[in-house]
Amino acid sequence: MSSGIVNVTKLVLREAVKWGLDEAGSRVCGQTAWGVLKSVLMPVVEELERRYPKLFLVAEDMEKAQADLTSDSMLSEQLSDQLAALKEGHAEIMQLLVRFDDKLASYRDLIIRAVQEADKKNQARHEVIISEIANVKTAIAGLPEQIQQAAPEPKLSIAEIYKQANGYQMDAMKWISARDPDAASQRLEMARGMAMKGLKQDPGSAKMMVTLGFIEKSMAQVSELRQDPESVAKELSLAAQYFAKAIELDKTDLNAIHGMANVYYFGHDYDMAIQLEMAVVTAWPNHGPALNDLALALEAKLQRGGPRKSMEATKRALISVYQMLEKLMPQQPQIFPANYLAYVQDRLRQLRPSGGQG
Repeated sequence: MSSGIVNVTKLVLREAVKWGLDEAGSRVCGQTAWGVLKSVLMPVVEELERRYPKLFLVAEDMEKAQADLTSDSMLSEQLSDQLAALKEGHAEIMQLLVRFDDKLASYRDLIIRAVQEADKKNQARHEVIISEIANVKTAIAGLPEQIQQAAPEPKLSIAEIYKQANGYQMDAMKWISARDPDAASQRLEMARGMAMKGLKQDPGSAKMMVTLGFIEKSMAQVSELRQDPESVAKELSLAAQYFAKAIELDKTDLNAIHGMANVYYFGHDYDMAIQLEMAVVTAWPNHGPALNDLALALEAKLQRGGPRKSMEATKRALISVYQMLEKLMPQQPQIFPANYLAYVQDRLRQLRPSGGQG
């Protein structure tokens, strides 16, 4: 089970000492998500209150309850069962699980620091932080077994395997857009099997790690279509591990940073996604997918709303990105659908001040 649900429960309990359970839940989760998550947490909270009647009054009892949440398999299974029984609110819960997942959290601050230091003046410091990222949980869980279970030694070259695996993944994205999780899952299983063959042939391939990261990220999108938030969090965490492993293998791989930005975007952490994609397109202005995903993250942030000055800055950045895409898209027809240029131009007309050219 994702660590996210356990971490949310712990934090709600700690805050409940100060604010009361409902107020703490709303502060930690947001009012909408708490309305859904409360039904998941309450049976576990009641069990902990049975064990520790002074749970919200005595610090020692709260510490014991926190320890039980980590060590007691019955409690974690109860959380998992309650989560699986949810009838609605999966999107809100998925967002929370991703935000509080240990693996994703372990990369967040390190990646932010790396991006901030990634200029010529701070290059040495940047290298240190990238090395730190490489040391944070980059041993992919279950990877040796997965490689061992892969098909026999491939006859294709690494380049051919890479091309085919990415082809399956891109095809899966079309089925995800069509909201057909079964067809998408089938393509992604083929992509995963192909990539595992390549990794067995060349365990040091950063490109193959990036491919596996995008496959797991796409698997998370399939799980979202299937309304399975626990799998979403698990697959996004695994995607983050693959991207971090790619950074360990090749510190110059911008696609790995782009992949990590995808993880945060899909986890609704738009500010983090924007920051990472900005770093990628600054170093590689013609990186079409990164530029496109930067536009998506900016659009999402704009739609979510916020302080006026922040939204104005977001809008200006979005106009700039769409202007870059307008010039780039005709040069990369293999990446962008034919109708997307018209969409970009339409959005530019909507975003620009009346009569202005941006």
